[in-house]
Amino acid sequence: MTLNQRGSITIETLLLVPAMFIFGTFVIYVGRMTDATLTVRRAADVAARVASESNSQIAASRGTRIARQEMSLLKSGCDSSDIDVRRVFLNEQTTYEVRVQCTINIRGLGLLAIAPRSVSAESSEIVDQYTSR
Repeated sequence: MTLNQRGSITIETLLLVPAMFIFGTFVIYVGRMTDATLTVRRAADVAARVASESNSQIAASRGTRIARQEMSLLKSGCDSSDIDVRRVFLNEQTTYEVRVQCTINIRGLGLLAIAPRSVSAESSEIVDQYTSR
């Protein structure tokens, strides 16, 4: 191995290591974003279902509690979350609409210099009129 070859290997390594580190950090970010998206969708679906099966006086609070429980149970990559449960009347049907939004945790990803991003999901369930809730 000549002196020129050793120098070129050093330069290639110096260029490749930071690029691989940035790529690895980006893969972690995409994983967190995917995890947060799936968690938010599941929380919205479960909260809407629970709210539609609950008594009308406690449906909103129960849906919110269940959504928070789902988010913590699935250990989402969220820094903060916002949950909104609404009762909607449409064409003589009662529906519960749930919107869950969370800000993705970007701690440890400063190398990418990205702004905090949020994901959200909405779900709705029709209240069964025969259960008279």
